[in-house]
Amino acid sequence: RMRRPPHPADVYNAGNLAIFAGWFPSEWMREPEALDKWLKSEFGEIVEGEYSTLDELEVIMERAFVDAKRLYDAEEGPPTDDVDKTAGKFGNLNIRGS
Repeated sequence: RMRRPPHPADVYNAGNLAIFAGWFPSEWMREPEALDKWLKSEFGEIVEGEYSTLDELEVIMERAFVDAKRLYDAEEGPPTDDVDKTAGKFGNLNIRGS
C-alpha cells in the first residue's frame, strides 16, 4: 500500500484521458506536454515526500509479488488421487449432444 497517493502527472496522460475528450482542452490531445504542465500547475511538482513516486510503487509491487508467491507456494492443492477421480468423471462427456 502506498503511503501517499501518486502525483496525477505520473498516472494520467492524454492517451488515457481520451475517453473524456470534450471535457478538457483539445490542445492536450495535440500537445500532451500542455496536460503535464497543467497537472503540475494544479498539483505542484513531483516531489518525493508529498506524493508516492513510481519508484516507490515499483518496490511495493515487487514486495506484493513476493508475498503472493510465498502464500501461493504454501497452499496445498487437492490430493492427487482426488484429481485423478475428477478427471475420470469428465473424460467421457458427450458435448455434441448426440
